[in-house]
Amino acid sequence: MDLDVSAVSNEIDIPKTSLLDIDETLSQKRNKKIQRRKIIRYSILGGVIAVIFIIIIIMIISLGSSNSKNDEYSFSNVIKAKYHIEDINEKIKIINKFTDNIKIKLFINDKEEKNFINEYQFKEKGDYSIDFKFNEELTDLTSLFKEIVNLIEIDLSGVKTNKVKSMENLFKECTSLEKAYLNNLDTSNLESTKSLFEGCNNIQQIEMKNFNTKKVWNLESMFKDCYNLTKIDINFFDLTNATNAYGMFSECYKLEEIILKNDESDSSIIDMKSFFSHCHSLTKINLDNFKKKGLNNMTYMFDSCYALDSVDLSKFDTSEITSIYSLFSNCKSLTSIDVSVMNFDKITDMSYTFRNCSSLKSIETKYFNTSNVLSMSGLFFGCSSLEAIDLNITSYVVSDIKDLFNGCSNLTNVSLSVHQANIADRVFKGCNSLEYIDLTKFNGSSISLDVTDFFPKDVENATIIYNSNIIGSVRNLIPIGWTQIDINKESMII
Repeated sequence: MDLDVSAVSNEIDIPKTSLLDIDETLSQKRNKKIQRRKIIRYSILGGVIAVIFIIIIIMIISLGSSNSKNDEYSFSNVIKAKYHIEDINEKIKIINKFTDNIKIKLFINDKEEKNFINEYQFKEKGDYSIDFKFNEELTDLTSLFKEIVNLIEIDLSGVKTNKVKSMENLFKECTSLEKAYLNNLDTSNLESTKSLFEGCNNIQQIEMKNFNTKKVWNLESMFKDCYNLTKIDINFFDLTNATNAYGMFSECYKLEEIILKNDESDSSIIDMKSFFSHCHSLTKINLDNFKKKGLNNMTYMFDSCYALDSVDLSKFDTSEITSIYSLFSNCKSLTSIDVSVMNFDKITDMSYTFRNCSSLKSIETKYFNTSNVLSMSGLFFGCSSLEAIDLNITSYVVSDIKDLFNGCSNLTNVSLSVHQANIADRVFKGCNSLEYIDLTKFNGSSISLDVTDFFPKDVENATIIYNSNIIGSVRNLIPIGWTQIDINKESMII
């Protein structure tokens, strides 16, 4: 049986208002759910924003603290100095300019001074303590205090120097500097100390404990012209890689003691020209550390070391030396020198080697290898205590023997052998005690008659022996009244 649906629905009466209520209720529920979701969403978003904001605040605080710490750290490189000020009428340079990326804080007597560049005008005369605080580690100290003439004391112990490669001219011409402290610096990468203290005329104290010179190759003029320095301890200097030491202690007039490294390590130094030149007060030197082959320049090395009475060169390797020009010139207190330990094989210039060694009484010349020598001019010039000498010049190329014995006023006996010589002025000038001259192996065939003062003028009686076949024109220069013995003719002329 079929059901009549329409009839049934007509029989059930559903109110329209109920349907609308139901729809409205459902709509309200949906809206509430949406609102709840929005509230939850906004709450989550707000929470996230709050968290982000808190993080940002924390980062800002942390960054500020970090910057404060970094600022404190970056200005921890401190150079402490003292200055003596006399001129208050104008600005005075107290440090030289440095690279633009380096900032500096200046503290004068513990008070920070703003807007500082490198000059400052002081209000009162007197001594000032000045601290330089740098914001970065220094990599180059070249000429930082060069010619700062008011500087009287410096302390670098508070500076990080592990990146520094050069200290050239650091305190050059700081003419008022009296004390310098460079103790316990990390100089492991340092390569040059050229002219570090050159021209510090008034410096009296230098401390460089544990100063690492392992990589330093250039020591030229490091302490040159430190007139008032009396003692220097560089016992810890490693000279393994040093090649240039030209004038390292030159003109340290009052220097009495140099404590050098004394061990079995070798030096690589090639140039020691004027190394101790004009160290007037130096009496003894230990040179045991200078052994390595390669040294080729010793000219003026001990020139004008007035107080030096002895030198031990037994550890020196002189096999590459070509010139000893003025090596001991003006060493007025030198009484003896052992030249047997020296290698003369490559030497070409011996000019003025012992000039004015006025206390030298004798010297063993048989160890001289003069086969390559070109010049011996003034070799014993002014050796006024020298009494006797036998000099055999084996070189066939030597051309200059002028002033060879000029001023040897106590020389009584001399034997001189020369294969060839062109320039022979004043060879025996001033040898006023001369009694006997042996020139039997002296070849004077290249010497002209216009040579001046070959023999002394004030000696009336002396004996000279020669070979007339080779003496040449020198025979005509022999003073009247001297006893002449010609071995070629076996005759005597009076």
